[in-house]
This record gives sequence, structure tokens and C-alpha cells, in this order.
Amino acid sequence: MILSNVVREVGVSNKNRIKKRTIYYLDTKQEVLEYLQTNGNNQSEAGRVFSIQPRIISNWVKQKNEITDTSYKRSKTRVIQNIKARFPEKENRLLLWFDLQRSENKC
Repeated sequence: MILSNVVREVGVSNKNRIKKRTIYYLDTKQEVLEYLQTNGNNQSEAGRVFSIQPRIISNWVKQKNEITDTSYKRSKTRVIQNIKARFPEKENRLLLWFDLQRSENKC
């Protein structure tokens, strides 16, 4: 079974070598746990199907309540409103300068 956007690899520096860690997204964890429920809780089989080590799946089974109750809490774009500027006059001048530079294609 091939999943899109399943993992993201992150380089972790450990003295002189860089080791890759794989981060599994929440929806992947939830899908693996659903697979385990429907197909008899065989972690080795699920590991072969999803190409994930059974040890990792075992940890997810231990954290099952947290994983199934969690949803994405953050959106990709975050808009913060009602924040008062510390230096409103400077910020207004900076905004005007920025707009001028943009209109002149300088940045």
C-alpha cells in the first residue's frame, strides 16, 4: 500500500554523522491503527504493508488513545488579529516604504 505525503525525513546531527529520522504524520498513524483493528492486530503484517518497523507500530498502539483523539489543531496559515503595534508610526512608515519599493519592482 503506497500512501502520499506519508513521512518527512529530518536530518539530525550526532557529532560527526548525520542520521535521518522519519516523522510520520498523524493521518498515517491513524490509518495504520485502523488497519490493525480491521485485520487482526498483527503488527508485523502491518509493518510489511506500510513499510514501517513493527517497533514503531507497537509504540503507536501504546499511544492509541492519544492518536485517535487528536486532530490537526493548527492551520498552515495563521492570522493573528487585534495586536497593537509597539511603534505604530514607524510601522506605518515602513509599510509605505515597502509598498513604494514593491511598486518600483525593487524587491
